Amino acid sequence: MNVKSILKTSTLFLFLLFITAGSIKAQKIKITTSPQSAKIFVNGVSMGAGQLVVTVPSNECVTVQIAEEGFIPETRTYCKKRGVSPPPKTDYFQLLPDESYTVSSPFLVHFKSRIIVSLSRYFVVPAVGRSGAEA
Repeated sequence: MNVKSILKTSTLFLFLLFITAGSIKAQKIKITTSPQSAKIFVNGVSMGAGQLVVTVPSNECVTVQIAEEGFIPETRTYCKKRGVSPPPKTDYFQLLPDESYTVSSPFLVHFKSRIIVSLSRYFVVPAVGRSGAEA
């Protein structure tokens, strides 16, 4: 082999090594949530709230779920595998309010019970005995 051939082979080897090393590395994703108090779960494990850097290991997938009381939870899966789009460097979760929660919140339940108690002062509410007949 001559010097030119050795240089070409070495250059090709280093190029392939560089490409392979880049694909082996884990990918980091900066997750940000709104509201800031939203809890962040990575593969089902609570990892914090508001903001977190998630690491996606090479040839693996990571599932991130964001949840906060009164909001609709959101889940995304990030994979660092061949043939799959690479994960983003940053991702933002904007949780939407859960209307069913606001309708049945403890405050409203308490408020509704206060109205019923107030109305019962003006209306006769029949009592039901043990046999099921009115008293």
